[in-house]
Amino acid sequence: MELIRILSIDGGGIRGVIPATILVTLEKLIQKYSGRSDARIGEYFDFIAGTSTGGILTALYLCPDKKNPKRAKMSAEEIAKFYIEDGENIFHKSIKHTVASAFGLFGSKYGCKNLEDKCKELVGDIKLSEILKPCLITSYDINNNSTIFFNKADAFADKEKDFYLRDVIRATSAAPAYFEPAYIKSISGTYYTMIDGGVFANNPSMCAYVEATKLRYNLNADKMIVLSIGTGSYNKNFRINKNSGLINWAFPLFYMNMSGVSDSVDYQLRTIYESVDKNYYYLRVDKDLREYPRSIFEIDNTSKRNIRLLQEAGSKAAYESLHELDNFAKLLVYKDFSLIKEKSS
Repeated sequence: MELIRILSIDGGGIRGVIPATILVTLEKLIQKYSGRSDARIGEYFDFIAGTSTGGILTALYLCPDKKNPKRAKMSAEEIAKFYIEDGENIFHKSIKHTVASAFGLFGSKYGCKNLEDKCKELVGDIKLSEILKPCLITSYDINNNSTIFFNKADAFADKEKDFYLRDVIRATSAAPAYFEPAYIKSISGTYYTMIDGGVFANNPSMCAYVEATKLRYNLNADKMIVLSIGTGSYNKNFRINKNSGLINWAFPLFYMNMSGVSDSVDYQLRTIYESVDKNYYYLRVDKDLREYPRSIFEIDNTSKRNIRLLQEAGSKAAYESLHELDNFAKLLVYKDFSLIKEKSS
């Protein structure tokens, strides 16, 4: 039985360093079992989903090399390097923008030019319809109050739903208050105003599961494997009392929204896979960040110290789940659980 292989990556701003680091480890395991030193993440999943920073990662893993359109342009290591080296430039506050926005009170906290320039540099004029594999990248259309799921299948079939990949990245990462909404147009010329998909699906794993069922008739849990990667959880108690106001609730509410949605989706998928006795077909890898200062959870903290802490957290998460990631790499390469023992012996 050949399995459909799904990767899902949470939102979380610069905390995308965590999944990017975890996936470097996974790519090395894939290279080990495939016998290909040049094997890449985007070539060993059949479907990748991402929200916000996870949407950026999804686009980069699936972006084809113009010289060889059947091959991924970037390795997991190159993508992690981009996050580590360019994160500070993306979340950059120019004096002009800071003054114009009254320090973020009357405008976005950051200008979007650096992000847009980097996106164009990385993916060029590649269209959504041209990426390597099926995908799901989330965003929200604020003009029509509707969820948007960017995916290759729709883009390939209808120019109205096809976009430049750089615009998809801009749309999924337009976090309210941090970046201004993305004003983008489809290949057919229709304009949209988009914000970060994290407002409704910070963990897009369930969205990916449902979307993947459209790939093949009668596809269900015993024919799909899902790897869900988080951007860190923060399980500390919040000191909230009955007299707390907006300032006291701001960070806890932000966290509860992101964490609560992710935990609910994780619970739902675990339940689905337990019901068909295929627990090992679903793997959630995340890192509890309680051992770190609370500042590590800030989605725009791009100080060198914080980047180092995020790298460390990602490396620890990969190490703590190394046995599970190793087994998952075998599933990705061999596509059949019954062959794993034979192939690895």
